Amino acid sequence: MTVRFKSRYRPRLDRDNSWAVEDIHTGETAAITGVAQDGMDLPTAEYLAEVLNRDHRHRQTKTSH
Repeated sequence: MTVRFKSRYRPRLDRDNSWAVEDIHTGETAAITGVAQDGMDLPTAEYLAEVLNRDHRHRQTKTSH
């Protein structure tokens, strides 16, 4: 059986033309240890979204066993 994971995080362009990482489940800006992940450039937001998605998939895999 193959388990497919959808992305939970994605970059989002904010009104001030900076980028944030959005939690698509909540529509809110992602936070790491209480710090909003916003005010960054696109490459940083893309990288951070990728890292957060990888961590999310890893946590989902651990809880499904």
